[in-house]
Amino acid sequence: MGFFKRLLSPTTTNHTAPQQHEFEKNPLFTEHPDAVMVLNKAHQIIYMNEQASSLLGYSLENRSLSIEKWMSPDRYKRMSSTIQQAFKDQTSSFEATFLHKTGYEIPVKITLINYETDTIICICQDLRPLKGYKNQISNLYDNLLFIQKVTNIGSFNYDVFQDQSFWPNQTYEIFGVDDSDFVPCWQTVTALIHPNDFSNY
Repeated sequence: MGFFKRLLSPTTTNHTAPQQHEFEKNPLFTEHPDAVMVLNKAHQIIYMNEQASSLLGYSLENRSLSIEKWMSPDRYKRMSSTIQQAFKDQTSSFEATFLHKTGYEIPVKITLINYETDTIICICQDLRPLKGYKNQISNLYDNLLFIQKVTNIGSFNYDVFQDQSFWPNQTYEIFGVDDSDFVPCWQTVTALIHPNDFSNY
């Protein structure tokens, strides 16, 4: 917490226009890759960087809006208690969903950091790229399983140190074992090898 306070270093907790200017010229906010906002105890945005403006669709002139306006009532109710804990110097991170000005949902990871008795720093990481990558990986994996099934080809990954192996469905099919009661490891897999082929394995 001291690192943030030294970087921002305002002289009082009354956020006047000159102090707002201090936020606006501080590279901790302006150059941060994620959306960064400063909230007061009323959950109003007293400062937000351009990344936050771009993420949510609001201009910097709209920063007096309450964060309550940016999420559904039930989600805000769950988040409200976490915000109050942040004012008690309890840093926390969690996932939530913001509403863009035009109405669509934006999944974000929020980190709340207490700055002063009446302000907290809110860092919001846009999770859409991460979720997009996860969807791409999931689609690739589904395609791999389909291709293995059509061509009757199996594959596996083996962790030598943990003696654990991961088999896709088609590998179980090829070996004629049930994935519900067969745990692939060195001992169980070598037991499936024909004695004449064991020396080559």
